[in-house]
Amino acid sequence: MRNSDLASVHRIQCSRYPVACHEPQVALQSRLEAAPAFCFVAEHQGRTLAYVLAHPWRGPAPRLHERLAACDEPDHVFLHDLCVSIEAQGLACGRALFGAVEAAARLRAHERIRIVALEQAEGFWSRLGFQDEHQPAGEGYGRARLMARDVSKASAPT
Repeated sequence: MRNSDLASVHRIQCSRYPVACHEPQVALQSRLEAAPAFCFVAEHQGRTLAYVLAHPWRGPAPRLHERLAACDEPDHVFLHDLCVSIEAQGLACGRALFGAVEAAARLRAHERIRIVALEQAEGFWSRLGFQDEHQPAGEGYGRARLMARDVSKASAPT
């Protein structure tokens, strides 16, 4: 992902989520700046179809709508957002983007990935091996669930 992708990322986010979940571009940019090696887009013919924003982290889920604070001693990768545009549904973009984050985590010796799963996405994350942590997701996340899984020790596909 590049800074030039952020307008498309924001467009996709606003098309797929309720207004309360629309984040300002400055908040999205702070996640890209914090961890560019964990942020990816899926493109086809120059058009962004899906994206993922993730970053090393420690503690509870970062607050929505705010710039990301620095994290000096992370103990996991926090997958902040993975969103697939309507036109890319069924193309396995979500699985591919998650695979890219997991490969980046494995390469950097992170052992755990955490997410806040919105209600409509819990099944997707469960199918990828995430389990409910039975903890509050944090302020601003509504009825979402905090979920986690270990990073696969398998080699990344070649």
